Amino acid sequence: MPFSVGDGDEPIVGVIEREYPFQHYEAPENGGYPTSTDVWQGAVVTIDPRHHSDGQKLAFERGTRIGQPLAVLGSLIGQINDRDDAPYIISVSAIWDEGSFQAFAERHGNILRSVTFQFVVPNMFDLSGKLDEKLKQVGEDTGAKHVTLTLESPDGVRADAPEVEAGVVYGSKGQATVTAKAMDGERYSSTDKVRTSRIAPLLGQGKALLSVVRDYANEVLGRGDASTSGTDSDRDPPD
Repeated sequence: MPFSVGDGDEPIVGVIEREYPFQHYEAPENGGYPTSTDVWQGAVVTIDPRHHSDGQKLAFERGTRIGQPLAVLGSLIGQINDRDDAPYIISVSAIWDEGSFQAFAERHGNILRSVTFQFVVPNMFDLSGKLDEKLKQVGEDTGAKHVTLTLESPDGVRADAPEVEAGVVYGSKGQATVTAKAMDGERYSSTDKVRTSRIAPLLGQGKALLSVVRDYANEVLGRGDASTSGTDSDRDPPD
């Protein structure tokens, strides 16, 4: 449910809700017996409609009873993609900390048993680099929505090789997930390194919630690198 669609390039703010039974006791005058009442729990979602070099962005409130952000968003977006009138296929991926991979690799001397990238195939037209172009071409030629690439060697893979570093930088912007295995068996997964920002508690803010969310929008969504120009109509919605 949208709270506000904003004006122009203002963030779009809404809430995803689920109904849950709340166990409690009746009032003393009603006997004080155990009972259950259905209540609605929600998570605030903020979408930045402006164009970023790495796609459009959204923020999902964590720590609620709604569920894990990517799982909930994946279910919602799956419903949207299944619509007969869907103009394009939407995909959503987490933005993660590329420095966490670098720290893992350096801890193992930049030699890893394997590194696996699962790339999201882009379907926008204003592509920013050769990797985008290659993935888009693969998608068009094969119909694939995801491309998995594994680099593996019993002697080790150089984690500081330009190709690996480029894939990590590209993937950390929400374009891929990365998993890796060190020579000693230690494992790394980018899905454990999702970027988060702490803001004031939203529940209890009432109608002031909109102003609280908008105050943090620039920080949380990285709106400093966004623009309202370009070919937004040709791009994927939020990544």
